[in-house]
Amino acid sequence: MPSIPGAPPIKLNLNVMPGGFRDKLRELTAKISGMAPSVEYRIHVPAELAFWYGLEFGTQAYEINPKEKKAMHFEIAGKEVFAKAVHFPGIRPRLIYRSIREEWMTDVQNLPFIEALLLYDYEESDIAAMTEEAVEDAKERMAKRLEQEAPGHHEDGKLKGETAASAWRDRAEVVRTE
Repeated sequence: MPSIPGAPPIKLNLNVMPGGFRDKLRELTAKISGMAPSVEYRIHVPAELAFWYGLEFGTQAYEINPKEKKAMHFEIAGKEVFAKAVHFPGIRPRLIYRSIREEWMTDVQNLPFIEALLLYDYEESDIAAMTEEAVEDAKERMAKRLEQEAPGHHEDGKLKGETAASAWRDRAEVVRTE
């Protein structure tokens, strides 16, 4: 994964109150340890979507320098500009994942596979399909949040005219981890 200047290391966790969903999962895990299938999915974020980390956590100020030429060339308010460096002031965190997490976790705890696991009434393929569907739902909620926080597109940008949300939908992948 490419590093983003000023971006903190990525560490996602759930902050939940005692007696909530996390405790129910711990109880369930202890109850069915070794009997239930182990299924895990995650959202794989490819390098071209690395901007997401900057939007989620914000960035510190940093300097942008030309990679291959002596100066950068761009247009501001209809005027042609050349610059040897550009001071980027950084951005505030936009909370793409963290803004949807609480509502999403509430919805996940109401999925039928939780009850199926408690009743030992499941097929591994059913659990896998429901888990994948739940993570796909999180991905879509994040895309909707990107539509709010990073609307529009830049024809000459890294996404070549595509919006951040459409790039997220097309390129972020829900993958099963083994």
